[in-house]
Amino acid sequence: MAREFNMTYIPHDVDASCDPKCIALVEESGMAAYGRYWMLLELFARSSDGFIDLAQPGATATIRRELRFSNARLLEAFLATLAKIGLIDADMLDRGKVMSDSFLRRREQMEANYLNGKKGGRPKKDGKDNPGV
Repeated sequence: MAREFNMTYIPHDVDASCDPKCIALVEESGMAAYGRYWMLLELFARSSDGFIDLAQPGATATIRRELRFSNARLLEAFLATLAKIGLIDADMLDRGKVMSDSFLRRREQMEANYLNGKKGGRPKKDGKDNPGV
């Protein structure tokens, strides 16, 4: 069953490039790999579950096309590098799923915030229900 929550943006810390894992990625594979990593996070955000199941028909071709890899071997090497560095879950990759635990945690927090907002949140801005505004 698809979730009601759909991510419309990805929080991006202004110092994400200073994260030791991102530094390792750039040092090992260059700035293009860093860009591809963020594109992969965008794919996670657009998926209904927050990860990519490589067993799904067309999943590998979609990732390869989106990340601009000319062949599946280059994609596999890239994913292996991300797993080795710890930017995606190595055990899950071995099981055919591309996912990031930290991305899923952030997604769950955003979903909780979204659902809490649907329960009421701030009063409407009509001047009477929102004193001080």
